[in-house]
Amino acid sequence: MNFRKKSIILLCSTVAFLSAEALGQTCTCTCAALINPRDGDFCSKATGNWRVNGTWCTYNAKTGTWGDAATTPIYTSLALVCSPHSVEVTTTGSPNDIGTLIIEDANAPTSPGEVKIHSSSGSLFQWLGVYAALDMKAAKTDPGRILLTDNGTVGSPPKLLAGTDIVIGGLVRSAAAVRVGAAIETTGSYVATIAPKGVVAATNAPLVLNGAFEMEGTVLADGPYTITVQGSGPRAGSSGKWEIAHDSGTIKFATTTDPLTINSSAGCFLIKGGTLDIDQTLTFRGGLKQLKGTVTNGKIDVAAGKTFTVTGRYLGP
Repeated sequence: MNFRKKSIILLCSTVAFLSAEALGQTCTCTCAALINPRDGDFCSKATGNWRVNGTWCTYNAKTGTWGDAATTPIYTSLALVCSPHSVEVTTTGSPNDIGTLIIEDANAPTSPGEVKIHSSSGSLFQWLGVYAALDMKAAKTDPGRILLTDNGTVGSPPKLLAGTDIVIGGLVRSAAAVRVGAAIETTGSYVATIAPKGVVAATNAPLVLNGAFEMEGTVLADGPYTITVQGSGPRAGSSGKWEIAHDSGTIKFATTTDPLTINSSAGCFLIKGGTLDIDQTLTFRGGLKQLKGTVTNGKIDVAAGKTFTVTGRYLGP
């Protein structure tokens, strides 16, 4: 028996195995099929913190494999958050930015991918900025999610900041009650589109929509909080549903840049309770329905010197 030959074969196998480990090819991306990965793309491998290397895999185009990440995503990166992972962006005083953010959907009872924007300091940089694209998958029963939250201390509220045109295709929910809410904000001339399956909700804290919005989905005041619309506000062609579903909920059209005209007949206001607060002149070509809430009737409050005109038929559910 040639023991020397067998030892060489065993040694070579061990070297090959160690080489794979050394190359970092121990990571798997469970939703890699959702994209055509490019060199340096990030994919979540576990629930964890955005700024921890161990939360991520990275793609090596030369080997065609995912490997353990040696860094974390930056403003030029693509990051994919897989179901059922929850990746927390803990804001600590410096900007958190990403180029393209993709959040995977899921079929219940499996949880979809989730990004938590978690304010935790008193600095101004309490946001996640998106600078190329936002893709919240929504083909399955539970779309991708973004949660805006805080750590139970006062300070600047968390923010989803659009440094490009973005599409909100899943669920974005405000839960930063201690910091008096959260914000979705566009910069410059960029537009945030709330897609037909997209839902923006103030379930557990107030929410501010600040900037330019194309509203084709649902803005939902389903808690005892206010959703404030300001900046340049919804664009004329918006056709989505503005719904107040809590007796103490409010949707407030604040003093936007100019008086507002939403000229799509497919849009609607549904006031199940709470208050529709109009502080800026608004002409709405869609329809409106007021219902009796569990305690009080829904009401409409129009500021002095402003007008609220509804001319369409209610076509919503």
